[in-house]
Amino acid sequence: MSSAKKILTKLESISSKLDEVLNRLDKLEKKTINSKKNAPSSSPPTVKVGKVLITEYDKYILVTGDTFDIRNDFKVYRGKWDAESKGWKIMTSNIENYEDFKNDLQQKCSALKTTKGKLVKLKKPTSDSSSPGSDEGECMIMDSSDSESE
Repeated sequence: MSSAKKILTKLESISSKLDEVLNRLDKLEKKTINSKKNAPSSSPPTVKVGKVLITEYDKYILVTGDTFDIRNDFKVYRGKWDAESKGWKIMTSNIENYEDFKNDLQQKCSALKTTKGKLVKLKKPTSDSSSPGSDEGECMIMDSSDSESE
């Protein structure tokens, strides 16, 4: 066999192998494209929680109820957990669009209620109360442990 024929035979062999590789690549690309279409989206899943109550005050709102799973949403608005109120206090100045905030929260909970709150100031006892046990100041309770023993 002449060297030209040997080269031609080798080229035909290489050509058929290259066609096979290209066909396999094409099939692999089609599978990858289809799997990306069927794959779940990369956005995080929406968390659905129970009942949430927003109490609106002059300078802040208090969000109470089933908020544990969405607590990071409140941290975005620099909300602080208030253990005494058992809710998230968020300054209204930290919320750019309050209606969008409420709509977003509505999507994440089964029930959302909004109420107006009123601040109630408690009377603090004065340090110059007239006598122990008076209505304005502190009261003293005496028991046997308070008296000096023999």
